[in-house]
Amino acid sequence: MKNQIILKNILINNLKNMKFEELKKGQYVKLKLAYRDEYCYIEGISETEIEIKETSTDFYYKESYTYKKEDIKEIMLISEDLFFEKYLGVIQKEIQKNNDEYSKLLKIQEERKKFVQEKSFLGRLKRFLKTEIF
Repeated sequence: MKNQIILKNILINNLKNMKFEELKKGQYVKLKLAYRDEYCYIEGISETEIEIKETSTDFYYKESYTYKKEDIKEIMLISEDLFFEKYLGVIQKEIQKNNDEYSKLLKIQEERKKFVQEKSFLGRLKRFLKTEIF
């Protein structure tokens, strides 16, 4: 556990600020945008745009996505390990969310099953009482 914390600190502390002009295809970067941080893999780059292939903010794989140079506030070069840690963290959150929704559905299904059983029992009891009393 202690080694994991040290490793995470090393990965986080090894972020290197980059200029747009220094970026190359195949690098893993953290893009600071106006509305969120994006951990991504650079698929292509031009003088005014950056094309990313994988992203840490979406659960699904994107074919490609493009950001304009002026939309990017800050760029940091990151390690591949840090990228996958962030990317897998997003996937784990999505899986947990789906598991929570599945658990809720199972609870609802159990409650419905109990309701139907109780209703069925009361119906049988009512029919039994009608035949015995009258």
